[in-house]
Amino acid sequence: MSGPRDDATPPPEPGVAVTEACVRREDLLDTEYEPPDSELEARIAGVEAAVLGIDRVSRTDSFFELGGTSLHAVRICARIERTLGYRALPMWLIECDVLQAFAARIASEGMGVDG
Repeated sequence: MSGPRDDATPPPEPGVAVTEACVRREDLLDTEYEPPDSELEARIAGVEAAVLGIDRVSRTDSFFELGGTSLHAVRICARIERTLGYRALPMWLIECDVLQAFAARIASEGMGVDG
């Protein structure tokens, strides 16, 4: 049991969404799209979009607001290393959750995986 409950507000039925408390992912994606500013940003945006299962990532989108989790961060960074050849740490994505900042971090610290 998780503690006392206010009996004035009954819990929702199982399987019923509490829409007032939930932010719809579609609403977060309706912000103005700002295209990537460099080839590296564009390639990282493509990786993020593929892993998150969305159409595109704006350079000002927050990874977390797009539904990103720590597991997504691990997958994104592994794919960046494998396909782009840049070192990318999940902590960098967590600390720099906006695409433009994450790409800048990779450009400055993510020298080639081999070097």
